[in-house]
Amino acid sequence: MADEAHYDPLVDAHDNWRDKEHKLWLLEWDNVQRIMKPIVGSGGRVLELACGSGFYTYDILKWGASSVLAVDISSSMIQAAKDRPAAAAAGNNVSFLHADCGSQSVFPGAPFDVVFAAWLLSNAPDKAAMVNMFKTACVNLKPTGTFVAVTASASEDPKSYFDQEQKQTALLGLPVAREFVQDLEDGMSYRVNVRGPEGEDQFFVGYRLRKSVYESAAREAGFEKVTWIDLRQPEEFDKATDPSTIPPEIRKQLEYPDFGLLVLRK
Repeated sequence: MADEAHYDPLVDAHDNWRDKEHKLWLLEWDNVQRIMKPIVGSGGRVLELACGSGFYTYDILKWGASSVLAVDISSSMIQAAKDRPAAAAAGNNVSFLHADCGSQSVFPGAPFDVVFAAWLLSNAPDKAAMVNMFKTACVNLKPTGTFVAVTASASEDPKSYFDQEQKQTALLGLPVAREFVQDLEDGMSYRVNVRGPEGEDQFFVGYRLRKSVYESAAREAGFEKVTWIDLRQPEEFDKATDPSTIPPEIRKQLEYPDFGLLVLRK
């Protein structure tokens, strides 16, 4: 699993890639919003694990949270999140903590109503590391709380699914490319090459474990209810009579999504 030194240099390339204006992220963002809004409700306190540069942090407040504690292993990512324009309006309702999200630590303010993590679990190279991440969420969550996670698409055959997914997205001209690295006991690893704003290339390694590994790791960590959410196209395209008017990034992703949504409860 990568440490702070690996992620600190990736901030600019990460933000160039994770641009909300790009339709690549609309499907993910819209589905996260659809799930998070009713769970956060009116005034829920949220712990965000692996907040990165704040892609979701301030939106969580807009969706009804009274406060967000955003945690990340990279101090540079946290600084980038603090520098977002939305920070001024959020004020003291958003705070940040530099810490390891797989440490099983109890963070200040725990227990929380909701724990949210986007792309944390895809940093787990094996079941043991994933159990630690799930346990970190579990120990910080109220008994009646909910853990929502965005992660890589889960399959019992990660390599075959990965190959199909790459065929679907190869022609979209995205500022990111994924390459298979190797098979692992619990799944596979892959390399993500991202292009920075000045054209420079950076990379990091991610992992896709088998769907059954996700589920058994979650239960071992203390989550009894594990639900995979069916993805939907964004509402703005629901009334489209001509499928060609739906952006190709959306159509291709719905055929072979590169992400999955998990909702977990104790």
